Amino acid sequence: MNRALSFDSYNREKLKNEKQQTKKDAISALYPPHILVTTQDRTFEAIKQLGSGNFADVLLVKENGKELAIKLFRNERSEEECYKLWKEESDMMRAIGYFKHPNLLAFHSVGQLESETARYRKNFIMMDYAGLSLFDIMEATKARNTHLEQFAFRISTIRDAGSQIASGMKALDDKKILHLDLKPENVFLKNPKFVVNYVVEEGICYVEISDTSVVVGDFGCSRVSLVNETNELAQTQNYRAPEVFIGLPLTKTVDVWSFGCIIYEMYTFELLFYGNNNLSDSEAVQFDMMQRTVRQEPTPRMMREASERSTELSVRDYNSVYMIEEITSKPELVMPLYKNKRPGDIAACDLFGTLEKILTFDPYCRPSFAEILEFPFFKLK
Repeated sequence: MNRALSFDSYNREKLKNEKQQTKKDAISALYPPHILVTTQDRTFEAIKQLGSGNFADVLLVKENGKELAIKLFRNERSEEECYKLWKEESDMMRAIGYFKHPNLLAFHSVGQLESETARYRKNFIMMDYAGLSLFDIMEATKARNTHLEQFAFRISTIRDAGSQIASGMKALDDKKILHLDLKPENVFLKNPKFVVNYVVEEGICYVEISDTSVVVGDFGCSRVSLVNETNELAQTQNYRAPEVFIGLPLTKTVDVWSFGCIIYEMYTFELLFYGNNNLSDSEAVQFDMMQRTVRQEPTPRMMREASERSTELSVRDYNSVYMIEEITSKPELVMPLYKNKRPGDIAACDLFGTLEKILTFDPYCRPSFAEILEFPFFKLK
């Protein structure tokens, strides 16, 4: 299926191209002379870059033979802005670190380098070194099996990893913390030394992983939930909940929508929702697509709240789909959610029944992570 690029899909493609540099070139370009010295007299050897975000990079480092991950903030932003980002995330990670939850990336320490490098500011955050993200595994699978068109994790893997993600997110819920950027790039295999096996059955490449233990990480966008707080830039667009599109207050189920998108993506290796590369109406295209896919639209309560907050919604006269703005580009043909189940895949019936519940448009009717963990699909072993 040919798909238009949303903002996130564009960034994914850009990141994939950047990763095609050899590790040697990347290291020599970014980290000469490969040694990072802190003001606490700690010395780290930089091994390779693990990931890159909007304002920071994560590197694999070694200290006395122990492998850790260090987050460094790029100096393309001002010193004051980098300090603010570092302070907010380090405070959040320190609070989350007290939970000591097995499915939340463990925090180690914060500190400063002795001096700024050619690329980074002084402040850093140190955390556990985890394995590849779900996104990395899916992209690598497609790159290594270009002769195939369909890819998937086993239903048992989706169940196992999904229940762990939900368990970690429930821990955040219990402390009224919103992640606000839950996506495959931020779900990591816990064991860096995992083994992947590809099994092709009836033209589908199934990915089998030796250790399916996962952790949720990257808390740079996380916030303590506040009554009536809104943030129209919260969440990466492909995983953004309906209420965020129309400016409604953030609730504890805002991350649940993102979770549903991840579960679907593990089954298909494709985005469930996306906009296009027309920046003027990409969000409107996706909001339209979301309603068609889950066969729901904003409830009267959502419409009333949106109206009170001066969000303009119009109605398309032939199918009552609400729009956040006029769509100028031609929308793609959208299939209802249940039609994305592979024909004859009986094992996926419970999965798609669960997704129907999770992807509820109204945030007040959407299940919490505590409730999701009680769903039969995730209880079955």
